[in-house]
Amino acid sequence: MKIPATGKRLKFTAWVQPQKAPAVYIVPGLGAHRLGGTVLELAELVYGAGYTVVSVSNPYNHEFMEHASTAAMPAYTPAKASDLRSYAAGLRANPKIRIITHRNDFLLPAEDLAWLQTLLSPEQLTLFESGGHLGNLAQPATQKTILAALEGLGARREASHD
Repeated sequence: MKIPATGKRLKFTAWVQPQKAPAVYIVPGLGAHRLGGTVLELAELVYGAGYTVVSVSNPYNHEFMEHASTAAMPAYTPAKASDLRSYAAGLRANPKIRIITHRNDFLLPAEDLAWLQTLLSPEQLTLFESGGHLGNLAQPATQKTILAALEGLGARREASHD
């Protein structure tokens, strides 16, 4: 995909359902690549529930920094936050946006968490108390919570993850 702010192309990976399906975008944790183990595990879970899945590398990953970063200093957090905040109106207006993250993520400053909580409704923002960077992904309760957060977005089949 071409990044308008940089004019460069950012690589992504897509798992496309054979029928029309809502898309789930995965941005992995600190410095992670779009094809890292946790990304693949989450992609399999979500694809199995009937969603098309798209992953991009984390903003702290070399791939993202080289092609999509708008900051002169790679992974400069205030610039990254500013980039996302420039899309606030569109994010707020889209009832299909879902963000799933952790309160204890050391890369999510309190002011950014507060911004997400004011930007999105409780149905759009799922916050785990712990687990940072989906470290709790292997837990069945976490998988159920993730799939529950995506309910109502129009996936055509349900996966069983007990």
